[in-house]
Amino acid sequence: MILTIGPGHPFHLRTWSGISYWLLNALKEQGVLEGSVDARPRGVDVLERIGSWNIHRERWRQRYWAHASPLSGAVRALLGVTGARRARTMNSSPDVVLQLGAGFDARSGLRPRLRCSYSDMHLALFLTRPDNLLDTSTPLVRKALDRERRTFDSLDVIFTMSDWLRDSIITDAGQDPGKVVTIGTGANINIPASPPKRNLAPPRFLFVGMRFERKGGRYLLDAFDLVRSERPDAELWIVGPEKSLEQREGVRWFGRIDRSSPAGEAEIRRLYTEATAFVMPSVFEPAGMVFLEAMAYALPCVGSNCCAMPEFIAHGESGLLARRADSEDLAAQLLALASAPERAQEMGLEGYRRLTGRFTWEHVARRMVTEMEGRLRTAI
Repeated sequence: MILTIGPGHPFHLRTWSGISYWLLNALKEQGVLEGSVDARPRGVDVLERIGSWNIHRERWRQRYWAHASPLSGAVRALLGVTGARRARTMNSSPDVVLQLGAGFDARSGLRPRLRCSYSDMHLALFLTRPDNLLDTSTPLVRKALDRERRTFDSLDVIFTMSDWLRDSIITDAGQDPGKVVTIGTGANINIPASPPKRNLAPPRFLFVGMRFERKGGRYLLDAFDLVRSERPDAELWIVGPEKSLEQREGVRWFGRIDRSSPAGEAEIRRLYTEATAFVMPSVFEPAGMVFLEAMAYALPCVGSNCCAMPEFIAHGESGLLARRADSEDLAAQLLALASAPERAQEMGLEGYRRLTGRFTWEHVARRMVTEMEGRLRTAI
């Protein structure tokens, strides 16, 4: 049986971007979930935000996400102690403790037969993002890297969402390849039973992303200008930024849609259903689960040929990949879809087939449990 420890309420849709909710429900369906623990004490998130403060807003945000503030060591230790203490109060004897993320170490007093984690990112990769503002040579960043590596060292199995992450954990965190296992990820939505029917013209490209710059939004706007010069009927729908950043022909800004409300969820479903393709040319993307959401609605996907995106988008089969930060190449990929709507539709259907056959939380849970069971048998 499995006990999970995560950075927030286990079944809250906002915990760990919804991953906790969907993964734990899938494990529950498998009949292997013994319990779930929230390792985050009340107010600790505010404490780390205060400790990460910097006059430069983006540097402040990056220090917070990298756990590289003067208070981060104490905060990470507090999460580990709290998670372990709350796990012990459950009076359970799980075979496996599964930790969500590597931002804390919940070993204290726990003696499972197998200790695992599941991650979409780790600090060494985070520091390679093109917009990184953190000096990797500073003591605070080095300490954060050391804390994370010690956590990895303590684990028996490290599950990753991508081979891109797996390779980095082995190379940059010095982990044994035999203990780092890629099991993928799933779409954080209820997948439609069948792909929706849609009109193929005019071309309507949908972008969904909160971090507009990191998600390649600027390159997309410039690329769309080139698309409009050849296809004046094309439209670009943008969801995420709270306000319109600039007005351009054919661009519609929908702002931030609150998916926790029925009205918000209905609106995002409408956009996925009425769009003809999905595009998010991120310059840095840990997993890109939003591509899987788009595939659930049989949308062909356009992303960048970097990070983990090529693992989710099969170029020429379920979508297209453009060179990172290259507006002209991105425009060429969008025009390729716009000029061949039947081919674009087939790519969308292939994406739906890939999703339902490989990228669901049921598949993730099954692969995870199979790996755990094999290692437990070997340990007997």
